[in-house]
Amino acid sequence: MNDITVALFIAILAGAILYMQIQKITKNIDQKVAYEQSDENKFALLRQNSQKYINFCDAIDENIRDLRALINDGAAKNDECKDKILSELSEISKKLAFLQSMNQNASPQSWENSLFEILSKIDNLVNENLNDADEINEKIRENLREHFENM
Repeated sequence: MNDITVALFIAILAGAILYMQIQKITKNIDQKVAYEQSDENKFALLRQNSQKYINFCDAIDENIRDLRALINDGAAKNDECKDKILSELSEISKKLAFLQSMNQNASPQSWENSLFEILSKIDNLVNENLNDADEINEKIRENLREHFENM
C-alpha cells in the first residue's frame, strides 16, 4: 500500500506540474498573439490618421494656390516684394509636399507640430506682406477649420 500511495502522490505531483507548465505556455502564446494584433491595430490607426493629415495638407495647398492668385491680382502691399512672397509660398508648398510623402507613418503629434509650423509661416507671411491681412488670414483659418471638421 505504501508503494501505491507514493506512486499515486508522484503521479498527482507530475500531473500538477505538467498542468501548470501547459497553462504558462498557452498564456505566453496568447499574450504574443494579442501583442502582434495590437501592433497591427496601431499601424492601421497611424495609417488612417496619416491619411487625414495628408488630406488636410491638400487643403492647405489649395489655400496656398488661392494666396498666389490673390498676390498675382495685386493683394501685395508693394510690387517689389511680390516675387519674394511667391517664392516663399513655393517653398512652403514644397515643404508641405515633403511632409506628405515622408511622414506617412508618423505620430499625430509629429504631424500637428509640422503643420503648425507651416501654418504659422503662412500666417506671418500674409501679415507682413498682404493688404487686408487679417481678413485673408481669417478666411484661410475658416476654410481649414471647415475642412478639418469634415474629415
